Amino acid sequence: IYMDRNYGGLFIIWDRLFGTFQEEQDDNPPIYGIRGPLHSFNPFKAITHIYVDMARDSWHAASWGDKLRVWVARTGWRPADVEARFPRAKPDLAEFKKYDPPISRQVAWYAFFQLVAVFVLLNVMEAAALSYATGVALWALLLATTVTTALRLDKWPSARLLRWEWLRLASVVVLLGAGLQAGFSSVLLLSGTAYCLISAAALLALAGQADVEDLPATV
Repeated sequence: IYMDRNYGGLFIIWDRLFGTFQEEQDDNPPIYGIRGPLHSFNPFKAITHIYVDMARDSWHAASWGDKLRVWVARTGWRPADVEARFPRAKPDLAEFKKYDPPISRQVAWYAFFQLVAVFVLLNVMEAAALSYATGVALWALLLATTVTTALRLDKWPSARLLRWEWLRLASVVVLLGAGLQAGFSSVLLLSGTAYCLISAAALLALAGQADVEDLPATV
């Protein structure tokens, strides 16, 4: 009963006007999320997965009309021939399980630190008068930080992630050097330096850990 309901992110006025409001029921609590779980914390995947699925359906559809209709049809519509060849299972919501892979406490704290850093960086970007090039560079850094942290929470092998993590920190150092030449405030430069040092120390500590396979989930 909650499917395709309650679209409003702040006010319910539009759901009331257009008939998409659904009151929560005590005997039937809602499950938040999407019908096909991503099984990933990767924000890039979260943003693009629906378009990847639509492109795949459009590619496999035999009819040119269906190839185009995929992009404008109602939510969940798929060409009949594609559905027959590549059925997409919808999990039983009565057996829904939250995606929560077990991670070590050290990884949990590292991810929390990166989340705070991303939040601070986002606020700095909104408040500062940045050049276009600097804004793009900081946006790329923000995205790289969220993606690499999500991959660590998804339990990617540490050896693979470390290379990307060190490359990301090297990019921060380059940006700090450019900021020094551009006259960034001392507070911003010191904060960036502290972030690099803390992140580097954490990565060195995490590098000595084996990949976690059977740890109890942390809160």
